[in-house]
Amino acid sequence: LVCLKPEAERQYLQDLSDVLLFLLLPKEDFHNKPFRYIVREVLVSGIFMPTIDLLSDPDYINQYIAWLCYETSFTRETFLTVIRSSDCMEELEAVRAKVDSDIAKWRSKDTGGSDDTAIKQNLNSLMFLRDTCDMRIRRLLDGPVSEQLMDEPENMRYQSLCVLTLDEIIIIMSLYNSLWSI
Repeated sequence: LVCLKPEAERQYLQDLSDVLLFLLLPKEDFHNKPFRYIVREVLVSGIFMPTIDLLSDPDYINQYIAWLCYETSFTRETFLTVIRSSDCMEELEAVRAKVDSDIAKWRSKDTGGSDDTAIKQNLNSLMFLRDTCDMRIRRLLDGPVSEQLMDEPENMRYQSLCVLTLDEIIIIMSLYNSLWSI
């Protein structure tokens, strides 16, 4: 009924306002009926109804979607981050297939000439993307990362770390201390 009848919608919003006022107003103000009714009507007529009307207006929704698409552009860095963190093998393979077809198209245009540098730059970018996809696919095929590495930050997780012996650590620390004591 709330969606079909404006009177039912108004009654529902008045009931909702009464509950909010009960929870938010001091006891003396809530028991003051003229004050409570005025505040309830201001909430319903001045805030809730106009907001619901605005948010349910198709033109507003379309304009908002257009604004979001225009304002938030999808950058190369964002795309590479998504590729590097994706766990879906099918998505990575689909991106890899699309990149391979784009590389083939750009190689067919690579005949030399005035725009040869732009073509080479696009090919290098596509090959970098292909290598990034291949690296992520290899990591997914290798299996999960060990539990010890899971506690490390994301940027340290896939780097090869050397294991130092206690003697090497003591030597490094003594060198470090001797440098700072100078």
